[in-house]
Amino acid sequence: VDARERMMKENYPEKDTVFCKDGKCTNLTKMLLNVSPAFDKIKEVSNLIDEDEKVKAKKKGSSPNPKVDPGAEKKKQEIRKYIPDGYEENYVGAYRKCQDKPGGKTLSGLPEARFEAYARAYAGCGNYTTLSYRRSYARLYEAQACTTNGTFEKFTELFLSRP
Repeated sequence: VDARERMMKENYPEKDTVFCKDGKCTNLTKMLLNVSPAFDKIKEVSNLIDEDEKVKAKKKGSSPNPKVDPGAEKKKQEIRKYIPDGYEENYVGAYRKCQDKPGGKTLSGLPEARFEAYARAYAGCGNYTTLSYRRSYARLYEAQACTTNGTFEKFTELFLSRP
């Protein structure tokens, strides 16, 4: 009972507190809410992912020498304006981790579906959740979203409409 009173006092200082009022959320709500980019402004968060330098070199037939494409960098800067703090680092890190160890077989016709599903779920958890929670949530989301091509499309549409 004491812990409950302390939690209520710390997280809900006023008796009639609304969870998110005037852009300010309670500590508990802020921790539990998913974060997402402003999808009304941008559509392709996956453009934040750079190809591995070795893969680029194979495609071009040259040595792995990092050359920055000005168009791609401009696109990334535009995307970064509309994403929350920490989202890019979490998204890119999760995408790479899922590439190393995907949670299931690749969907035919959508080779990057698992990586994108895992990354958007992991990054969407925000910086206030624990690492183990983010990994578990992302794997569950990936498993559900990547059952078939149809489920991936459905979950992508849902994510874009209400992240």
